[in-house]
Amino acid sequence: MVACYPGNGLGCVWHVDSPHGDGRCVTCIYYLNRKWDSKVHGGVLQIFPEGHSVVANVDPILDRLLIFCSDQLNPHQVKPAYATRYTVTVWYFDAKQRAKAKGELRNLFTRETKTGLGQEAAKLLPSLRWLTPRPSSGPCEPADGLWNAWSRCSEEAVSSLFQAERGN
Repeated sequence: MVACYPGNGLGCVWHVDSPHGDGRCVTCIYYLNRKWDSKVHGGVLQIFPEGHSVVANVDPILDRLLIFCSDQLNPHQVKPAYATRYTVTVWYFDAKQRAKAKGELRNLFTRETKTGLGQEAAKLLPSLRWLTPRPSSGPCEPADGLWNAWSRCSEEAVSSLFQAERGN
């Protein structure tokens, strides 16, 4: 997933990447932000290790790679960003857990087609929101899926970002 926070104070609320066992087991976040100053720009990722009130603050600086478990052990949030903030997130999946989650979701939707989306299915949707394309209200917002990256940030913006980060 490519994410582009537009720098207007947008962040991401406290969450767990795989709260209902959707198959994601490892989260990898790569930062693409040159000359980032968290005191000025914000956008810090905060991790709240399970059972601890101590927070790990991670500045989203260029060429930093962050790897952590996607389950309940690492709830996290992104503080509001006041400059355009770019990240690439990759999840590693457990094949058996992923297949089971997809089967359960398919069964839930099959059961609920006549009555609408049931409460059981609704519980799973937050952990799967990144699979579902959503309309963009602006040219550069956090992406909900890799295929949406180009609609969230224009192709020219993403292309120039990668050229700038490579020093071209």
